Amino acid sequence: MSTIIIGKNSFLASHLQKRDAAVEWEFLTHQEAFDRPNDLKNAEVIVNCAYHPDLHFGEYDADKDTDFAIASLIQNSTAHYIMMSSRMVYGPAPYDLVINEDYELEPDSQYGKNKLIIEKTLQNILPPKRLTILRMSNIFGFEPDRPRFFGQMITSLKNEGVIRFDIAPESQRDFLSVWAWAGYIEQIIRAPEGGIFNISAGFGTTPQELADILIKEYGSGEVVYTDTSVEGQFILNVRKAMRTFELTPYTQMDLLTDVEKVARLCLGRED
Repeated sequence: MSTIIIGKNSFLASHLQKRDAAVEWEFLTHQEAFDRPNDLKNAEVIVNCAYHPDLHFGEYDADKDTDFAIASLIQNSTAHYIMMSSRMVYGPAPYDLVINEDYELEPDSQYGKNKLIIEKTLQNILPPKRLTILRMSNIFGFEPDRPRFFGQMITSLKNEGVIRFDIAPESQRDFLSVWAWAGYIEQIIRAPEGGIFNISAGFGTTPQELADILIKEYGSGEVVYTDTSVEGQFILNVRKAMRTFELTPYTQMDLLTDVEKVARLCLGRED
């Protein structure tokens, strides 16, 4: 199968490159992809991990939308397109925190709004059977220089011996390791199906639980809470993706193992 992964230097794509199946895939930067339109049109599967940094916080701009540009190129081909979307398109979670794919879409962040615009744009360009939209939860790994939840924890722990949270200790969020994510993407690439799918662990974890694991493995550190907000809590229902792509469920033990792995890498110990 001809598979092209776009955004080869991204955090996500770098972990796809470590999969055994990667020898069968071609990894391109977004510019390399645009320079080879015929290769995109002739591909069987295209996975886009590229995303313009300005669209994280700035207003939507079609000229910066990599997904739109690629989809436009392959519109009249048979290539199957896999988009990396986000749980942020949903907005605030319901009372029980569990979000299904048919949940109302009311994003309350610019990032979520931009991802939703991109989803709708692709749905207007590509037929449903050739478009897979993956709404992902927090994907974590060893990311000391990445301005994300785990990256900030790691940096603060290493530099100051402290992990700071501006959310309540009991807040629930859904985390999936990048290693598990890469395995899921490999499975999806093998037999892609059109549709919208949540990709996550499917269960909630508190910041205190994560910090305790990191600090125990790291050997020292403390947790400081600067706020008690419970905003931003969520858990994604992943049954649809598990069933459709025959994915192996991610467990609490898997999470424990992967967070410990992050701590070991933080210490510079080889896994």
